[in-house]
Amino acid sequence: MTIPNPEPLVAVILVAYGGRDDTLVCITSLLKSDYPNYKIILVDNASWDDTSEQVAAKFPDVEIIYSDKNLGFAGGNNLGMDRALEIGAQYIFLLNNDTEIAPDAISCLVESAETRENIGVIGPMIYYHEDSSLIWSAGGNIDYAWSNLYHRGIRTKNTKEYSILEEVDYLTGCAIMFPAKRVLEVGKLDESYWMYYEDADFCQRIKTAGYSVMFEPGAKVWHKVSSSTGGNLAPRKMIYKFNSGYRFFMRYSPSPFWFITYPISQLIAFFRALRVR
Repeated sequence: MTIPNPEPLVAVILVAYGGRDDTLVCITSLLKSDYPNYKIILVDNASWDDTSEQVAAKFPDVEIIYSDKNLGFAGGNNLGMDRALEIGAQYIFLLNNDTEIAPDAISCLVESAETRENIGVIGPMIYYHEDSSLIWSAGGNIDYAWSNLYHRGIRTKNTKEYSILEEVDYLTGCAIMFPAKRVLEVGKLDESYWMYYEDADFCQRIKTAGYSVMFEPGAKVWHKVSSSTGGNLAPRKMIYKFNSGYRFFMRYSPSPFWFITYPISQLIAFFRALRVR
């Protein structure tokens, strides 16, 4: 008699628009996971290179979903989520294809999520890949007064300050896990954002539904920041971020002056990015 696996099934969704080498490295790190019950789903978002062919050849157990056009970050992940629901996944883990994860990252996230009845979304500590000890995101805060959202701990090594499981305003879509049933309750990612802020929007809907958004420092991920958009100051990235941020604060900001403070906050962010190049 086969004993059912007690660990809930986790669907790990990767979206690729090119980035073959990064994707292969990401999958290699996932296959070192100590979690026993997960399924990797790669959404090929009309990649311009041979990412899917290489993945199929090297990792035949990875399921590949092909899109005949680029659906953006939200659309690509939504396609993967549809498949995750079809296979009966109990958790969905959205993970950028330009990341590497610690072997115990999935186990840590699932264990923390299973101990909380009202878990909505849970996310790991994310470090820069180029400097593995430098924090990129320890969860995120939203400053409605200045129409800005930002990663906690960014560009610091102060892991002591961010060493406890705690609730945050939002989590970056670079690496987030949530019970699959939450998708049925609050919906998938909003594809009107195309790229950026769809994660913050999802977290706000989760909170409105009465669930928690939790940062789990014990789970660790390393991220090659902005590798798919050409770098932190790439014009395409800046345009996407500005347009999506405008949509987000128009929808959620309680401040009547958001349309004034938002452009100012983006200018400040731009000059800060220039300083750290």
